[in-house]
Amino acid sequence: MKIFLITSPKPRLGKTSLLSGLSKVLIDKGKKVKIINSIFSNSNNNVLNSEIFPKNVVESGILNKNGSIVDSNDFQKIRDLVDSFKDTSDYCFVESNLDSNESNNDLSKTLNSESILIIDYSNKIKSQIKDHKENIFGIIINNVPKFRMNKIDNDLLDSLSQDGFNVIGTIPEDRCLLSCTVEQLCEHIEGKFIHKTSNIDSLVENILIGGMVLDWSVHYFSSLINVAAIIRGDRPDLQLGALQSGKVKVLILTQGIEPIEYVYYEAQKLNIPIILSDKNTKETVSLLENLYGTSNFNHPEKLKRISDLVSTNCNMQLF
Repeated sequence: MKIFLITSPKPRLGKTSLLSGLSKVLIDKGKKVKIINSIFSNSNNNVLNSEIFPKNVVESGILNKNGSIVDSNDFQKIRDLVDSFKDTSDYCFVESNLDSNESNNDLSKTLNSESILIIDYSNKIKSQIKDHKENIFGIIINNVPKFRMNKIDNDLLDSLSQDGFNVIGTIPEDRCLLSCTVEQLCEHIEGKFIHKTSNIDSLVENILIGGMVLDWSVHYFSSLINVAAIIRGDRPDLQLGALQSGKVKVLILTQGIEPIEYVYYEAQKLNIPIILSDKNTKETVSLLENLYGTSNFNHPEKLKRISDLVSTNCNMQLF
């Protein structure tokens, strides 16, 4: 069984999504994979929902600690769990939530594993990775701006290779992976559903505000996909345009004004939920500024998207 420790220089760089993508690609090839996601029991935000993987693939919450202090007994506990998979698995991915490079190296040695380092794209990539050569299998560069993908392939990868680093892949920025569900959006803005449908688990990737829309509103609201439309409660013309666009996943009506009956009727017919915000439009929009920084990975569409990105942009032959 091949064992890989997934690490990063700081939190929220995509460890959970990328180990999920790697695992899904290997599972689809017929390989048997185990994931140890979140070795600490209190890392609730990043714990994978085991329902998006086949049964018994995901383990989490091995250590009842917060990540600040670990010792050899903790490492051995993780090693014992990993060893229990050897006869039934081809690969084991362990997501590290440890807070120092030294601890990650110690865990990697205990597991007899190699490390996959997840880093964000920046102009300081080399400074991010200079202390991470020990036991390293390879690097995945995440969140690369699309207009930088060609440049990074032509210039940076050769430079990293000359420095002894194996670049497994480069993953472009993707709004789907940063998105949240309609239900999470409602909770975030402290709104309430006045029309709740089965689509509240749909992903929202874009926000469009209905105000001074000079174009035909249907055209405006169909300009992006998976849209949350924020519109004043007393603008049924814009609300109907949003509903008829075919791209809006949820209506958010502001100022605490409920829609007219015909808007309700159209929303019911199209199975589109309506959220009511008691704040004005500007206040509601301001609440969304940090929305995508709080999103998590637990969604089947996100798993499908990251596995597609990994399959396309990573050298899976290395595994």
